[in-house]
Amino acid sequence: MFVALALLVALNIDALWGHAVDLAHHYVLVFRIGEQFNLGNPTDPSMGEMNFYPRLSHIVAAVAGFIVGSPLLGLHLTALLSLFLIWFCYVYLLGTLPRALAVASIVCLAVLSSLNKRVFHLEVHGAELVDNYFFSQLMAQSVTMLVIAIGLLSERKAGRWCAYFVLVMGIFINTGIHLLPTLELLGVLGFVLLVDGIKVRRSDPRLRVWLLPALIVPACALAGVLINPAFAAMRQIADNNGGLGFDRISYPVGLITVCLAVMAMSITAAWAYLRPHGQYAWPVLKYLSALGMAMATLCLLQMVLAQFGYGSDYAVKKYGNGLLTQFLVLASVGLGALVLRRPRIRALQLPGWLFAPSAAVLFFCIATNATPRKSDFDVSELVQLEKSMTGLLASQYTPAVSPKQDVVIGLSKEPTFDYMFTLAIARTSRKYATPEIFYTHAITDFSKYDNVITAPGTPRYDSPQCRRNSNRLLVVNSAACLATLAQEVEKQQTSFDFTSDSTLPVGSIDGFSVPEAHGRWMQTPRGRFTWLRPSVAPNTLKVKITPFLSAAHPRQRLLIKVNGQRVYEGEFLYEGLVEPIQVAIPAPTERGYVVEFDAPDAISPKALGLSEDTRELSFSVKELTFE
Repeated sequence: MFVALALLVALNIDALWGHAVDLAHHYVLVFRIGEQFNLGNPTDPSMGEMNFYPRLSHIVAAVAGFIVGSPLLGLHLTALLSLFLIWFCYVYLLGTLPRALAVASIVCLAVLSSLNKRVFHLEVHGAELVDNYFFSQLMAQSVTMLVIAIGLLSERKAGRWCAYFVLVMGIFINTGIHLLPTLELLGVLGFVLLVDGIKVRRSDPRLRVWLLPALIVPACALAGVLINPAFAAMRQIADNNGGLGFDRISYPVGLITVCLAVMAMSITAAWAYLRPHGQYAWPVLKYLSALGMAMATLCLLQMVLAQFGYGSDYAVKKYGNGLLTQFLVLASVGLGALVLRRPRIRALQLPGWLFAPSAAVLFFCIATNATPRKSDFDVSELVQLEKSMTGLLASQYTPAVSPKQDVVIGLSKEPTFDYMFTLAIARTSRKYATPEIFYTHAITDFSKYDNVITAPGTPRYDSPQCRRNSNRLLVVNSAACLATLAQEVEKQQTSFDFTSDSTLPVGSIDGFSVPEAHGRWMQTPRGRFTWLRPSVAPNTLKVKITPFLSAAHPRQRLLIKVNGQRVYEGEFLYEGLVEPIQVAIPAPTERGYVVEFDAPDAISPKALGLSEDTRELSFSVKELTFE
């Protein structure tokens, strides 16, 4: 099993499946810890909420980063180990069932996981690393599974009180990582105590001998969670609402249905464990049912609390990955039991020496099916940039002195990676980095910065005459020099390509989305383009434009004003021809040109039932040309 675990990590070490903003925020904390293993400033402006975020998982990642020589690789390696350890523990738990049922259950889980990856597409554990980057939650979930596995082993070897001790210690450790799996583990402890209480009552009428210690144990565990400073920090973070959705599960009806299904299967497993005569008294059923009940109950409770302003829908949905995973695991046990009811299958015997390698192979298949889609980015390339940047900043130039900032931009088409290095390595304040680097991916005011770190040849952000230092992958440019050049270029420019950041003057657009292959969508009913300091006086404006139309929304109207004067008014119909707009325009004012687009029929794709996109779309502008 451990060989399979190592192989899984090795095969996925260069795969990064997402570029969410959470990746940048977790990375900056790992990087900051790894600098001197001392955070120093508790109000670091580059860290935001990560200044008070529970950091045990990040300390582990920083140690791993120190060993492998890269904070980013350490973070990624820790995330991979956490993901595969979850499935490792599930296979181990199923392996403690009677041999025939263990084999049948693990095979069923392998089949279900394969069907899920290819047909159902339910977001089981592994999806945490794609659209969002739930690093701490994933690690805490792996600790939860590991503690349950060790608790089960302890109960089998030393009795249930040893298992309770293991669960309590796991709760204390998990509080420093993430709140949600900590509460799950607390729920597991409570449910296990309840089931054991029922079982003790049947064998010993003196229940009070067991009851008092059984009440003290969860009370101590709960008190330990509540007094831990990390609890207050995670409770504060849980109030924030974020973007989290599931492709196959609706909210709230779909998620409630999953909760009820997991509850029903958990109750069935607990009932089987508690049946008289001990026919199914396998401890693993108790722990699996306890985990399922804890997840489902906490999710439903969190949903109720969110309605009263405690927490958020985002916090509720974060139970989804665990619930869907638990659904598959409990279903595999049930299917395995049904399969064994067939005499021919029950008669098959797996040799004892073959069980362990078979379990390892099946674990490898299950964990592979749980890995997200094909890798979007290579970790090795990002690690190269990280090492190149840290080396350059350490030896070849002097960082900016407050209030000036340094900034990283143009290393990747994905703003997350520029944002990540800007915060962690350049130590830029979030109030500058978030709006400019992450959202608009363009520097709107060069005067805030001293040095601009970018890739060689990046338009607007690299010029031979502005370079201060460079190495094979990076160049450092003077921000003041780049500002002067930008002003000269803008005066001569007459054509503006909306499919790229590099050809638009900084701060020239308002109401438009990020660039795409077709251009930029107007994402509000009104959009504006400003051309300052033109060196020519054109008399014609040409606009390449595409309307947002469908059978359900067959018309879009458009009004264009230049410096307040109407120059165009038209209507576009579904399946009609769309040609470039060419209109006469007035002379420039002292300020230059202000082109305003008014689209009264803008509508969101969500309103049309096309997607979850809530932007009010009307037209995609590809190019503006002044002639």
